[in-house]
Amino acid sequence: EMTSSLVGSEMCIRDSHNVWQTGVKSTSVSQDWYAGHWAGRQVGKPYNYNFYRTNNRNSFYCSQLVWAAYMDVAKVNLNTSAYDIPGARAIHPSELLYNNKVQLIYRAK
Repeated sequence: EMTSSLVGSEMCIRDSHNVWQTGVKSTSVSQDWYAGHWAGRQVGKPYNYNFYRTNNRNSFYCSQLVWAAYMDVAKVNLNTSAYDIPGARAIHPSELLYNNKVQLIYRAK
């Protein structure tokens, strides 16, 4: 199972054996900071168990929070559509790693 979060200005993706740190290629340091700040202001909101409700801002699942932070702050859409279904979008943690809009900064096994 993969999870994701914002750590400072980078995205952190982990599974049971690896940790990856990625950054959005097209954003400035300021945009990254504001994305992290925006995400931090969501603390306390409930977990979103419906992965296909990505436009919801009242609750979040891990990768939806990271996606929403960059979408709302920097207008960067990190969705690759790999997990979308007709008429609905889902953001999987792997989309924050295997994505031509991000660059790998760090990996640990």
